[in-house]
Amino acid sequence: MAQQLELFSEPTERSGSLQETAERRVAFHTADLTPQERQVVEQGFLNNRFDVCFATSTLAAGVNFPFKAVVFPKLTYEYGDREGVRISRSEFRNMSGRAGRLGMHDVGYAVLLPRNDVENSHANQIVLPANDIVHSKLARLTMRRGVLKLVAARVVNSDETLRDFFHNTYFWHLILDTNPSRLEEVLLKAQHALQWLVESKFVDQFDDTYLITPLGKATAASGLLPATAVAFLDLVDKCREDLKHDFEGLVNSLIHWVVCGDEFLGDPPSRMLPYPRDRRMFGSLEFLARKNLLLSLDRSDSRLCKSLHALILFVDGSSEGQIFHQTGMSSGGVHRLAMDVSWVLDGLRRIAAAPELKCPQQIGNQFELLAQRVRWGCPTEALDLVRIAQRGRVPGFGRQRAMKLIGEGVDTIERILDLGLADLQRILGSEARASALVATIQEQMEVGPGRLERSHFNVAENLNIKEVVQSCYELWETDYEDAIFDLLGSNHSWTVTLLDDGKRRNVPDLLFGGTGAGAGVLLEIKTAPRRSGRIKKEEAFAVLQKGADFDPRMSRVTLGKLEFDTMSNQKAAGSSQITLVKHSTFLEAVLRVMAGQIQVDEFFAWLTEPGIAEFERIPGKPTYQLL
Repeated sequence: MAQQLELFSEPTERSGSLQETAERRVAFHTADLTPQERQVVEQGFLNNRFDVCFATSTLAAGVNFPFKAVVFPKLTYEYGDREGVRISRSEFRNMSGRAGRLGMHDVGYAVLLPRNDVENSHANQIVLPANDIVHSKLARLTMRRGVLKLVAARVVNSDETLRDFFHNTYFWHLILDTNPSRLEEVLLKAQHALQWLVESKFVDQFDDTYLITPLGKATAASGLLPATAVAFLDLVDKCREDLKHDFEGLVNSLIHWVVCGDEFLGDPPSRMLPYPRDRRMFGSLEFLARKNLLLSLDRSDSRLCKSLHALILFVDGSSEGQIFHQTGMSSGGVHRLAMDVSWVLDGLRRIAAAPELKCPQQIGNQFELLAQRVRWGCPTEALDLVRIAQRGRVPGFGRQRAMKLIGEGVDTIERILDLGLADLQRILGSEARASALVATIQEQMEVGPGRLERSHFNVAENLNIKEVVQSCYELWETDYEDAIFDLLGSNHSWTVTLLDDGKRRNVPDLLFGGTGAGAGVLLEIKTAPRRSGRIKKEEAFAVLQKGADFDPRMSRVTLGKLEFDTMSNQKAAGSSQITLVKHSTFLEAVLRVMAGQIQVDEFFAWLTEPGIAEFERIPGKPTYQLL
């Protein structure tokens, strides 16, 4: 099992101890471990590799482990937000319920070891068969977000339906006889929230009817607090030019802006900052003092300062061991924080697509790339490799070993495949790991069905162009170019001219025009080489050189199948000269035009906006809602 830990996880501040105890069939399972380490420990229990596990309450969260006995050496939390709080009856039942699992053991034991009279009295209560009273949390939830989701889901569209909703909640029935005045308080709170949403342009009011706005719909879909969306609108308004032209210079400021927002510091917060394992301040204040931040730094909040310091190091590619040494933040805590911050950033990208913001597509593109960098903890050049390896579950290959490859000059997927297995094994430290990485790269280059393919086929069948759309999905290289030409030619709302007809050299593939297209669109069509599965920057931007002799007012667009590599996306997000559009997204927009969902001028306005063409910005209903 210790060998499995070495193979399947990257080194952290806990990995040495975990491997050492595993040799004695003892493990520990805490929030300090990285997701990879926890997976290996959990699999070890399922395979009966361990006799003992020292764990926090996180292990009891729905994991079906074959424990025979669970021991509680104390009944009071001594750390974090719950310091001094005794475990509840439901927590005790959940944790003790891990022992004696059905079909695994005949009997299970729970052993409680109270440390004083108070814990002893508490222990004698939580083991009784009586159940805790179930309390509704409705009144304590963020009312604005809850009401916004109700309007977005069309559950609420008037004051009457808002009241009807609350009349049918468990909270309402719980206090109807005991505290009826509380009912009106909650209703008044919900009505105030609804009025705030109207004033903030998340909801439109027409007489007595409430309807969601595009901004409200995007915010509800993002899962973020409406207050976060309002703060984001203000941020875009104040920093629009810097976000568009110097986004990289604002990366640290934006991470700080996120962790200082209501999502992490609200009352109550929707996300939690991790707790450092060391009370010393380390050099976090000095480190952050050198950064240009959009907001003032709260120097008195050591938890916030260390979290921010650790996350900035994480995004820059520093190893977990270095981060722990410099900040005292555990690897597991940093990984959880990165997940939460990337979730917020991706939500902001969704909100940026709302038409009310008039936010350039390039800014949304940059937020999406930053969300990916934070999620995977690496610079842009390592993103493709880390994501491929994670999807293929390459053992022990994550951000640290991706950075090691880049440090050795192996910075593209093609170079990995060109590198001999012996050299790859030397860099990665394991033959099994090196072989698995090569195998998963080759496997993932195989073309699989896209998530929109079925709805596209169904809509195309209704439009009598199913064979043409199937060809667009099935064919490659010049055959794919011909299929796109046939698809566009099947609609008379625009004109399509074949430029690269085999006679003219070094020209874009198609000239595409129509109402709203301005001087026209020069369309270059690229398919990813089977060797890497990604269209590289040189190919993605070839249309600029090929279109040099054409009218400069014409828009330059590259259509790519299947995907552009991350470096292409990063360059496009900062360019005002080109649009990159993925195959499935392009077909989605074309089919919406043919299905009468959007006008031709709306299509061209979407297609010709510089940056990476986003699915969320296409007007009209998605094809999967047309069936």
